Amino acid sequence: LKLDVSKLLKNKVFIQTLGAKGSVIYANQEIINITVVKTKKLVDATGAGDAYRAGFIFGLLHEYPLKESGKLGAQMASKSVEHLGCKNYSFNIK
Repeated sequence: LKLDVSKLLKNKVFIQTLGAKGSVIYANQEIINITVVKTKKLVDATGAGDAYRAGFIFGLLHEYPLKESGKLGAQMASKSVEHLGCKNYSFNIK
């Protein structure tokens, strides 16, 4: 995967995570609300923010729109809190 860092740095993006209330992405004078992804069970919030960030960055690297990247981040965070610890789960990206 080839990364053009200049594309990422061209536009400033600020993300406010709100836990169970989702997140808000601020970019280019646009406000994008990302709803929380419901979990089957809440076991441990350890690593949820890192999982969100990983999903969001994955989306950016694959040139997903900001909203889709935020949704992927929310899905990753949701999956993370369903398991004890921060690295004890797996998934498939569709």
